[in-house]
Amino acid sequence: VDVSSEYLLFSQYISNGHTIYFTLNLKTLQITELTKESAYYKEAKFTNDSRGIWWLSDAASNFFNLYYYDLGQKKITKVNKPEINITDFAFSPSEKLLALKVNDSGADSIHIYEVSENQISRELNQPKIEPGVIEKLEWRDDRELAFGFESLKTPSEIRSYNVTNSVIQTWAQGEVTKNIVDQIQDTRLIKWKSFDNRE
Repeated sequence: VDVSSEYLLFSQYISNGHTIYFTLNLKTLQITELTKESAYYKEAKFTNDSRGIWWLSDAASNFFNLYYYDLGQKKITKVNKPEINITDFAFSPSEKLLALKVNDSGADSIHIYEVSENQISRELNQPKIEPGVIEKLEWRDDRELAFGFESLKTPSEIRSYNVTNSVIQTWAQGEVTKNIVDQIQDTRLIKWKSFDNRE
């Protein structure tokens, strides 16, 4: 659920492969169905100017991609060009920078892009983060992105990434028992070929 000055945005769960998004006009109480096809839509949010909606959907592939829905023209535009498995996203206050949480072969990573006319224009330096679980992307301003991080050796931490100098800073961290942590192996990604020669 999200709210703008004019609309309430909400969804109806049909099945694991099908959700429907609607808007409720707060003045007229008219409900409009936005998504027609059988696909899964999630994480929908109004743009800053409330003229459009961002959402993730698997409508056109096996992965979740980011889309922009123009409320006036009733037109959907795919924001990311390459096929990447997006699990979360966050726009900077100006909506000129976009952070995507991506599933890279089962491991979380953050990718940051410049956005122009509701489409990705170029990728910026990717934060170098050790393998673990990334949670809750949140921009402080157009330079600093905050996120939660947790791994086998690292209890929940709050970190930030500065896109200007590529510096990662830890703001809050849980306590660990060092002699136990030292015995734990680092997380590693294992890849192999299946019977049909796919990775």
